Amino acid sequence: MNNHPQKKPDNYLRITPLGGMGEIGKNLTVFETRRDIIIVDCGFAFPDSSMLGIDFVLPDITYLKNKKRLIRGIFVTHGHEDHKGAIPYLLNEMGNPPIFATKLTQGLISVNLKEKKLLDSATLKILRPRQEIKLGDFSIEPFRVNHSIPDAVGFAINTPLGTVVHTGDFKFDYTSPEGHTDIARLGELGAQGVMLLMSDSTNSENPGYTMPEKGVIQTIENVFTQAKGRIIVASFSTNLNRIQQIIDVAAKYGRKVCINGRSMINNVNIAIELGYIKAPKGVLAPIDKARSIQPNKLVIISTGSQGETYSVLWRLAKGINRQFKITKGDTIVVSASPIPGNEESVYSTINDLFRLGAEVIYNKTLDVHVSGHACQEEQKMMLSLTKPKYFFPIHGEYRHQVYHCRTAVDMGIPEENTFILENGHTLEITPGQAKQDKSGYVKDIYIDGSGIGDIGSVVIKDRQVMSEAGIFIATVIVKKNTGDLLGTPEILSRGFVYMKESQDLVKEAKQLVIDCVNKFQRGNNKPDAIKLRGELKSKLRDFFYEKTEREPMVMPMVIEV
Repeated sequence: MNNHPQKKPDNYLRITPLGGMGEIGKNLTVFETRRDIIIVDCGFAFPDSSMLGIDFVLPDITYLKNKKRLIRGIFVTHGHEDHKGAIPYLLNEMGNPPIFATKLTQGLISVNLKEKKLLDSATLKILRPRQEIKLGDFSIEPFRVNHSIPDAVGFAINTPLGTVVHTGDFKFDYTSPEGHTDIARLGELGAQGVMLLMSDSTNSENPGYTMPEKGVIQTIENVFTQAKGRIIVASFSTNLNRIQQIIDVAAKYGRKVCINGRSMINNVNIAIELGYIKAPKGVLAPIDKARSIQPNKLVIISTGSQGETYSVLWRLAKGINRQFKITKGDTIVVSASPIPGNEESVYSTINDLFRLGAEVIYNKTLDVHVSGHACQEEQKMMLSLTKPKYFFPIHGEYRHQVYHCRTAVDMGIPEENTFILENGHTLEITPGQAKQDKSGYVKDIYIDGSGIGDIGSVVIKDRQVMSEAGIFIATVIVKKNTGDLLGTPEILSRGFVYMKESQDLVKEAKQLVIDCVNKFQRGNNKPDAIKLRGELKSKLRDFFYEKTEREPMVMPMVIEV
């Protein structure tokens, strides 16, 4: 990414999102003055269906590499992975700055850090709503917001240029057990003067208000009264509100609750330890006891609401879960909506569960999930409360940002004072003006197992080609000094053609390789294995496309002896 070498005025505020714009997930935004930097959120994104073999995607923090000495802290709005999941991977690259978050969010972050053996070296500081933190040019005040996880906050960031309100993920729900968005404080901030509002855009296409939590509670109760066998609820491991609701209803109807999935167990344990989840004595049981509990007395809360490969629900759908199998009479509740890009895996998992005889309840059939994000009327309320001079929609795909800007204009914000940024772009605010710099560039950083950033777009493309068209490998042995072919080429095809049923095609390809090597040897005085590989690749690709109209990955291997 460009480091914006142009000369800056002495008094400026630069806001640079490195993730979370034009997409769902990997939220990370840099706030920068001449002397200081703070970062809001540090999350990852789930891969889409084209990112084969990728576990998740991190923000690109190249922009910060030469600025580590200025970073005063990372401020995390809440405990969802798209806002805090990248911290263990990027913390050291940022110079190990302190992490500021509310009590529960810090607890969930500590689980991530402990898994990567980073907890002892990290500096964690607890935030409390309405208590200000002063760091250099910045003064940061958290304020309570309602979301789908307890202890969520937004930030009022006081800077030399004015106050920025960053909402985090929010909604206005007066029925939620999570507590209410701090309307009074937002109104006070608006009266004092808000220079810039950065507001959650995820539901900006949707008119009206987000459905309240009380609707889901009633649906869950109905499921419990009707289910004759086991109930399996798949949810995000950080949706602690939903987990608490399931525990409460299970206790009411005399069912035991087993927690399944490593991340689910870790998060529930820390939430119980910190007092954010409360379970009546005897309701929770270890998952290894699930088989001994009568089906009509059992609830299992598991991971896998997004159809993630190897999650508990995915393994159940494939029939490869070790602890228990799906049987007829099981009721499965998928208590989450598919994240954009995950629809195929979610519905494939649901189809497989139906095939196994389960009754599957999901959001298209019953209201078993509500969004944690504000719809249009709630977004209007946020604009009315804060009365910003400038507006910058965050957290959502590009169309969500566009709709949110339209709402802001309808609420009286001049269109020229609204800014849609993409990742890597910068909003620079100086006395009397705000302007956008589009020169910055970021890329996706892929996580594949323990590898960080060692998988690039070329590797992803190779995986796509192999998955769609297969691979064809031709191995030839040639004399090093003369280039003469020794023996017969070895041919291997995987995912392209079945060799036993395509013997004529394989035979023609083998003869093409022999002819190509011999012709190349005659036309070149000096053997050149690299050029020969290129020639073989070109000839084989043309041949296969002519014969099959398919383009497998072609890998010629030339061994010189």
